[in-house]
Amino acid sequence: MFQGIALLLCGSREVRLANGEFDFLKFNIIEGAKFDGLNLIIPIYVIIFIIVAAIIWAIMKFTRYGRWIYCVGSNPEAAYLSGINVKNVKMSVYSLNGVMVFLAAMALNSRLGVALISGGTGLEIDAIAAVVIGGVAMSGGKGNAWGAFFGAILLGFIGNAMSMLRLPGEWQYIIKGLVIILSIIAGTMTHFISKKIKRKARIS
Repeated sequence: MFQGIALLLCGSREVRLANGEFDFLKFNIIEGAKFDGLNLIIPIYVIIFIIVAAIIWAIMKFTRYGRWIYCVGSNPEAAYLSGINVKNVKMSVYSLNGVMVFLAAMALNSRLGVALISGGTGLEIDAIAAVVIGGVAMSGGKGNAWGAFFGAILLGFIGNAMSMLRLPGEWQYIIKGLVIILSIIAGTMTHFISKKIKRKARIS
């Protein structure tokens, strides 16, 4: 629905950022630092990415709200019976996701210099792949922000490698899908093995 509204507002055309919108994201937080003759340039949206990951990690690890999210993700019925407002927790997480998408859209528009309706198409697959690679369980209740952070970086390396190898877009989607499947299988096997070890420990 909102994608249709956006298409109507812009007349199904791209929107050029000619008036300096999002220029503040193009500034380099560190520029010109030399290491063995190389210039180190870190765009500010990379710094924002690290800060956001650190904030989410702190919320999930040290706050009651973070515990609620893990509980709801792991077992909504048990969370409800323990007094957690499951509906409010889910709604707040979806709202937080919307804020993250907003920040990501600003960063993407600052890089491209143009706002495209189709600019984020397909990135949901990358997001799923990044969190799964980072150890987040698709069934919920397991994972952390730093795992997703390094999963996103690893996925970026994989994407760059495929681009350098000039693989067609179709193959890139297939490889990303295989990465997701293998990560889910590995996570399931790890969970199964850990449960088996715990059972043996209890019996002994």
